[in-house]
Amino acid sequence: MAKTKKTEIPPVPRIESLLAYMAVGVIGFSILIIGVLLVAYATGVKTLPTLLPLLPFIGLPIGMLLIIALVIVGVIRRSKEANKNQ
Repeated sequence: MAKTKKTEIPPVPRIESLLAYMAVGVIGFSILIIGVLLVAYATGVKTLPTLLPLLPFIGLPIGMLLIIALVIVGVIRRSKEANKNQ
């Protein structure tokens, strides 16, 4: 039998995992709030907390910045790995 060469998958650094989970959490929470607001306005709710409609305006740009940071960290890591392998 021929021996198959197993390729090792390098572990994902903690900072990338942290940024990814934070981005998903912030964007998911903002989308959930948008859904809650749509349902509340459709059912005719008159009183809502003042900050509730503003949360998506804050959360979505923060989520976008987290995704940009994740891409930058990933590019830096890949370039360091490519330079190390040369």
